[in-house]
Amino acid sequence: MSGKRIKAFFDRFKEIPLEFWEGLSDIGEEIHCQSEEVLKESGKIAHHLYFILKGSAGIFLHQNEHTVCTDILHEGEFYSEFLSFLTQKPTPHELLTLEASVLLRFKRKELYEYYEQSGYANEILQAAHLGLYIDKLTQQMNLLSSSAEEHYKLLMRDRPYIIKNVPQKYIASFLGITAQSLSRIRKNIT
Repeated sequence: MSGKRIKAFFDRFKEIPLEFWEGLSDIGEEIHCQSEEVLKESGKIAHHLYFILKGSAGIFLHQNEHTVCTDILHEGEFYSEFLSFLTQKPTPHELLTLEASVLLRFKRKELYEYYEQSGYANEILQAAHLGLYIDKLTQQMNLLSSSAEEHYKLLMRDRPYIIKNVPQKYIASFLGITAQSLSRIRKNIT
């Protein structure tokens, strides 16, 4: 079952046989997390890649005494602090679940070994990097070219799961506004 969900995520970039994805899901470990569970601390190295089976998670950056949510991910998406995961260097980002979640956790070493053994290593890594680049560039363009209200409307349209299930304080941080400003936006829209 997890193999089909992972394949659905990747098919938008590169179609690879279901058998590969089922094998991949077999090397993952299903973990159950509580809300606000830290999966990677700031200043540490990311050794795991996650696929969100149920729930949501965020990436946070601590600046001075301020914390900013730089990304929110939900069911059916891969999740990690990719800069640290790829370079194996510490980063200031923290990984945190935003609600009770079920994740498929992959250890970096086992993941790369599986890629190599499968014969799909180059295709998978290219598709993953392309997907990450497209998603981040789209997110950045939306944040820079849209008002907070417009960006909230985009979230409502494109990612309603986040609007329905993620605590408002995280959505506000992701939009770069206060919780009070988000409340006003929500009031104006409804």
